[in-house]
Amino acid sequence: MYTIKQITELATELSRDFLTSAKVSTTKFTFTKIADTSTPVPSGRGNFDFFFEPCIDGRNVAFAASGSGGQEGIYTNVGGSLSRVADTSCRIPDDAEKFSFFSEPSISGNYVVFSGFRSGGLRGVYTNIGGTLQQVVDTCFLVPGTPNKFSAFWTPSNSGSNVAFEGEGIDGQEGVYISMNGSLHRVADKSTAITGGYGKFTSFFSVSLDGSNVAFAAKGLERQRGVYTYIGEQLEKVVDSFTPIPGGCGNFTSFSEVSLDDNNVAFIGLGVGGQCGVYVSAHDKMELIADTSTSDLTGSGNLYLIESISLNGGNVVFRGFSTSGHHGIYTTLGGSLTQIIGNNMMLDGKKLSCVSAGRRCISGNSIIFVAVFTDGSTSIYKADLVI
Repeated sequence: MYTIKQITELATELSRDFLTSAKVSTTKFTFTKIADTSTPVPSGRGNFDFFFEPCIDGRNVAFAASGSGGQEGIYTNVGGSLSRVADTSCRIPDDAEKFSFFSEPSISGNYVVFSGFRSGGLRGVYTNIGGTLQQVVDTCFLVPGTPNKFSAFWTPSNSGSNVAFEGEGIDGQEGVYISMNGSLHRVADKSTAITGGYGKFTSFFSVSLDGSNVAFAAKGLERQRGVYTYIGEQLEKVVDSFTPIPGGCGNFTSFSEVSLDDNNVAFIGLGVGGQCGVYVSAHDKMELIADTSTSDLTGSGNLYLIESISLNGGNVVFRGFSTSGHHGIYTTLGGSLTQIIGNNMMLDGKKLSCVSAGRRCISGNSIIFVAVFTDGSTSIYKADLVI
């Protein structure tokens, strides 16, 4: 038998879950399942068993996923049809070995790029541009401007047939590079002077590409940190560790992620005392989107950690974690900060234990994300703004 207090608490919890789910799923967004753990693996065996963060461009979706028997691959949903780009049964272009696993992909139109690994480690960046699987760059390629070969590649990003990535070589070489019309070009490396700072860059991370323009985060000597763009072949500073935090205290101390769209840049900035926020630099102005003083929109706490940002059409998406233990996917799509979905909410009649989004998770009025349910099943969903 339940006590009156227990019944009241249970009713309150159920009511809160229902109202929250109703607010998210009916008043602003509709949800469409792209694939789940009952979906057969295209050109594979059995069903998918797990999905990694997907990306979207228009109506096209790309994602990395695993299946039964150790299968893993890169897949697309184009025009409502699932297909394989590459998996662990595919031979690596210009290599005798097969792929062993993959990084999170990037999609632009029908074109997909991803980092591919073999048994000995990272091999290269690959794409389906041209309709067949081919390498953009691999460990047989020379680093532009040097006699040495690449040894590693990270965070490839594509826009049309152009591909940007962070690359490393022997002897501590590191930089940001772009492949255009089959040729590799250097954007910045350790020999490049820091725009708006002093000395030279020492490391790079989080590359984002839009057209032939690039944004990236980088470090320099003596705790210099910043976000930079390469637009019209001109390297410019967006923000650095000498910039005051909008609505915060002191200057930025570091940056973790960037997203470039239409020459505007969204980034995650950190500061002293656990400050963490997402900001957008547009038209020479910097706007705070959310930080550690922002409500988690459930009424139970504030955000304390932000990750996985994506910018498109002036709208931002990110995953936020709350001091209450809640986490969810948030967006400015629709005109104000909104939580699309979060853990402990209901979706398609099942309770969520985790939600996640990756790079390029927003396109127009659509947002793509991974949903993990308390019953252990996993799905990819597309959330569309109700206009």
